[in-house]
Amino acid sequence: MPTQYLRRSTIAQQYRFELAQQLSTCTDSENVDEAWQNVKGAMLALFSAVCPTSPIRPQNHWISARSLSMIDARKSIPAGNAYDGARKSLKRQLVKSLRKDRELWWKSKAREREKAFATGNSRALYQPIRSTGPRKATVSETISEKDGSLIHSQKRRLERWAEHFEEQFSWPPATQPVEIMHTGQWNVNLDRPSEEEIKIYCDTWNIVAIG
Repeated sequence: MPTQYLRRSTIAQQYRFELAQQLSTCTDSENVDEAWQNVKGAMLALFSAVCPTSPIRPQNHWISARSLSMIDARKSIPAGNAYDGARKSLKRQLVKSLRKDRELWWKSKAREREKAFATGNSRALYQPIRSTGPRKATVSETISEKDGSLIHSQKRRLERWAEHFEEQFSWPPATQPVEIMHTGQWNVNLDRPSEEEIKIYCDTWNIVAIG
């Protein structure tokens, strides 16, 4: 049941209104299971009737209810030059709202990764990374065991990714301290250059520039 449709204010209001009317006419039943089936049937039937037939694109799951309401409001503006100002004004607000929604969504994903990394949960670390990646499977997603055999099970793929991250983030401690090679001190003249040295430098620079 794609409940994300109810994030649109117009659909949610219509659904609540019609559901209240439908539930008020439901006959009382002493049987709990039968009463629940009546309520469940009414909810599903009204949901199918109220919600649009075209699905919401999965990549738009980060859009807030406020932005969805603004999208609906912009679609309801009548056509014509007289309403150009209203359309442009609402479009500017919508762009800012969508940018904020996207930013908040990425911040939440970043916090999920930080929390998973801090707790050492490789599987939880992989999930937000996978959710922000490409939605369609590609050739690069072919995963193999260490012996080179392909993994066909989705469950085993997740386990293999978890093993991979554990290997990446679980480095063994250094057995020996790193030896830093020390070089001898360089004798650098830090005295102020003489007038003759400055003249030689300027003459050399002029020759290079002309050449």
